Formats: sequence, structure tokens, C-alpha cells
Amino acid sequence: MAATIPAISKNGALTVTDDNSNSATMLYHQADHALDGLEPNGFQAIEVESGGVIIGVLDGDRAIPTFSVSAVSASSLSAFEEMLMGTTSGFTSTLVDISGNSPTPATDVSWTFNIGAESRAYSFEDCRWTIGKKAGDPYIASYTCKIYGLVKARDDAGVWTTLIASR
Repeated sequence: MAATIPAISKNGALTVTDDNSNSATMLYHQADHALDGLEPNGFQAIEVESGGVIIGVLDGDRAIPTFSVSAVSASSLSAFEEMLMGTTSGFTSTLVDISGNSPTPATDVSWTFNIGAESRAYSFEDCRWTIGKKAGDPYIASYTCKIYGLVKARDDAGVWTTLIASR
């Protein structure tokens, strides 16, 4: 079963970067966010049955985790959203398109937040985004990404742990 890591904190920062050193940061508050779909070793489990009894579990297809945040920002989100959509001048996607076409816009992500006196951070690589907007308010938005690369977490002591290795 996939793990879900809900965040209790309502305030934080989300920074996205491309492969050309462009970056944009959203400082937010009143947020709901979650990291969902983390599977051991980054693969879905396939149950092997014989005679109606599970006799084993194998690694199956790659599991693609998702990260989502719905938040209120203190400033305009247009530059941040341009980075997510790959329309920033000089944008270079972190994903390569093997078909030879223009690569799909993707970014790397740094997500930091505090829970009381403790700080937490996550790092995601190769994220493809979708944006949702609340009608009439440019400072409220929701963002969801599929994470195609590495997923790491940093604890309060500053130790990084790889949750899903690079693909």
C-alpha cells in the first residue's frame, strides 16, 4: 500500500527550478498539502496467488508519486506558474523527451515547512505540474505534480533520506 504524508503545517515555501538555473518560489500560508503514492523501492506491489492464497509479492510497474498543495500566497503567482508551465524565458525542462520532440515542461522541487520548532524539507526531481485556480482570486491556487524522479526527505537534524531512488 502506498504511503501518504500529509502536512500539518499551514505555512511554507515551494521552490521550483529548471535545468537552466531558472527558479521561482512561492511563499504560502493557509495550505493543505500531501505527498501521496510513495511505494517501497518506487514500484507497485503485485500479489502472487496460488489456490486463492497469496504466496508472494513482487515489484510491478513503477509507482508515480504525486505532490499537491492548495494555498494562499502573499504575492502574485504568475512568475511561479510560468515556471511550472515551462513558459519562463530560457526555460529548460528537467525531463528529456526520448521521441526527439520538444521535452515536456518539468521542474525540480524544494519544499520546506515548519511544524512547531522543527523544520522539514523534501526534494523532488522531474515534476510535471497541473494548476487549479479559484475564480476571482489570483492569490489562491492549487498545484499538483507527478514526480518522475528522485524523492528525498530531510529531518530536523538535517539528515537527508532517499525515499525513492532516481528512475
